[in-house]
Amino acid sequence: MYCNNCGTKVPDDATFCPNCGNNMQSQKQLNGIKNDFSKNTNGNKHSKKNNNNTALIVAIIVATLIVFISAGLIMFNVMSGSSPFAPKATSTPMPTPVPLPTATPTQMPEVTPQIVYVTQEPQQANVPPQQPRQDTGVVAHPSYTMYNSSAYGFKCSYPSHFVVYNDGKAETLYSVEAPDGSAREIIATKSAADTSVGNELNFYIQNHVGNVTYKTSGADYFAVTVSDGITEYYKYCKFRNGNMYWFEFISPHAYHDIYDVYINDIYGTFKVN
Repeated sequence: MYCNNCGTKVPDDATFCPNCGNNMQSQKQLNGIKNDFSKNTNGNKHSKKNNNNTALIVAIIVATLIVFISAGLIMFNVMSGSSPFAPKATSTPMPTPVPLPTATPTQMPEVTPQIVYVTQEPQQANVPPQQPRQDTGVVAHPSYTMYNSSAYGFKCSYPSHFVVYNDGKAETLYSVEAPDGSAREIIATKSAADTSVGNELNFYIQNHVGNVTYKTSGADYFAVTVSDGITEYYKYCKFRNGNMYWFEFISPHAYHDIYDVYINDIYGTFKVN
């Protein structure tokens, strides 16, 4: 070895340099430390170099895998018609179809057939009170008595001052006349099996000479007045239970206003069960 102080070659087992007296033992220790440090440094550099090489290889492998994966994705998107760089389309969910309500037909109310007639049944007239005619015995507003037939189930009134008389007809149930014989009322009934409203109405008109001054009819009734200028013939007839029920009033035309009140009053009491 060589002296660090003067550079003289000194035997390896020398304690001091023969030229300058440098302590060679101390130099040996110092050189040993330097050699160890140099070895460690070279070892660390070699280890770092190995680590760097390994990291580089891993990075290259990862980069290669990324490139292959990206290329595969691009090819897949191209073949499927989509682009990896295009924004993903978000499909709008279709609304759930709501079934339309079943149309319920509006039921029409049942219509009860009705028969409508142009004319109406006679109504009670509002005639102002009149003084009695002393010369004829005609009473403007008389009182009335009720005739009630339990056998045929109907009732009809007549003027209380009228007196009973017999007209000799089989269908007549009750007949009365004014004390002077100027007016009469007949209450009657018979079977309607072989007739009708129209037939009976026409029959009455044909059998009384004069003009028809009043006429009305319905499905089960008729009312008619025939006048020859002297006498008036009025008949109200009701069809029910297979029978026809009526009252007939015969009066002088000259006292039409008075006896028309009678007719309306009697009509108001005429009832068939």
